[in-house]
Amino acid sequence: MQLLGYLVLILLVIGLLFGVWQWLKSRDGSQNNNKPQDAPTSMFGLDLRVEALPKDVSAQALSLLHTDPRAALSLLYRATLSQLINKQHLPVKQHHTEGKVSLLVNQQLPMLSTYFQSLTNAWLRTAYGHQQLPIEDLQQLCGLYATHFEQKAHA
Repeated sequence: MQLLGYLVLILLVIGLLFGVWQWLKSRDGSQNNNKPQDAPTSMFGLDLRVEALPKDVSAQALSLLHTDPRAALSLLYRATLSQLINKQHLPVKQHHTEGKVSLLVNQQLPMLSTYFQSLTNAWLRTAYGHQQLPIEDLQQLCGLYATHFEQKAHA
């Protein structure tokens, strides 16, 4: 009977250690160890999969500016989120809000902070505020996306 007690105690300790290990592994935003399988593939109704994006995002967004500026901005926003998550390994979680993602960018990728804040503000005004942004602002965001994320081959 005493052996059974020791076995139960050992199993409880193992279970407790496993639980603590799982909790440490899943702590939100504490470490920049966002594994690809943990990365969200969609947020805010936007498909963030790399394979769902065009090869030349900025050119595609520019081509949409005059016919569908909202689609152009949506493309820039989802492509930027995809870059941050998949290439920059920003530890974004499915439940994060636009504000939380912006905070993470400010803290962990300050060189992208100004661009991402401008893009997020434009996205919020368009997607939720139903405001039409000036074409010039969208053109500038397209140029900034290309500067930050697209490697142009020099001839």
